[in-house]
Amino acid sequence: MKDDNIVPTISYIHGVIRQHPDGTPIPNARVEFRKSVSLPWKSTRSDENGEYFIEVRNMIFFPKYYVMWAIHADFHMLPTYIQVQNCRNFDIKKDLWLA
Repeated sequence: MKDDNIVPTISYIHGVIRQHPDGTPIPNARVEFRKSVSLPWKSTRSDENGEYFIEVRNMIFFPKYYVMWAIHADFHMLPTYIQVQNCRNFDIKKDLWLA
């Protein structure tokens, strides 16, 4: 059964997890790309340089808001909202800040 709301795509969200206010990269933070505040969808961990990379396939038609969330035991972050305008092979660079 084919879902007409799904477009076959491969898209990317990437960036650096940084400490507020000085911008120091934070390694080994959990990063979540969520469909809503309470619904984690894709996740990864930042590497030794604080960089993260999430590959997203076959997303629902846009524009749509999503939530980026970084989690680390020593820090606190409020959710960051992003809007994706075009579902066809997008590439979003988004640094996330923890305090």
